[in-house]
Amino acid sequence: MIVLIDEAVLYGRAVGSPAIMTQQLQHILDASDDLWLSVQVVPSNQAICGMSGAFDIASGGDIPDTVRMDGIADQVSDDQGLVDRASAKFDLLRGYALSRGQSREAITEAIDHWRAQASASPSAPAVTAITAAGTASS
Repeated sequence: MIVLIDEAVLYGRAVGSPAIMTQQLQHILDASDDLWLSVQVVPSNQAICGMSGAFDIASGGDIPDTVRMDGIADQVSDDQGLVDRASAKFDLLRGYALSRGQSREAITEAIDHWRAQASASPSAPAVTAITAAGTASS
């Protein structure tokens, strides 16, 4: 599985307290240790070309390729033209993305940022939340 996330997710779109952001990003970093999952960060100055909403592309075996797109309501389609356009957009975005190693470094830097924010602010209730934004393909 390949997951692309907008760099703004690391810093600009806080979900919960700094402690929760630290936990969320640490979870993403830990999950990206597995060889079956590649998490790559798309720099915010490059993301304009296609990160207007999340989409997933599923393919494999005897099932038709399918795309799921976020919008006002989730849309799922196996229309090959739409799947091809989504795949082309994904490939374009992946070309702008940091490498896997560079992405892990960027996530680690964001964790350090949120950890510093957490230590500078009063404690929030212990809540664990997982969020992801961006683009995924498997």
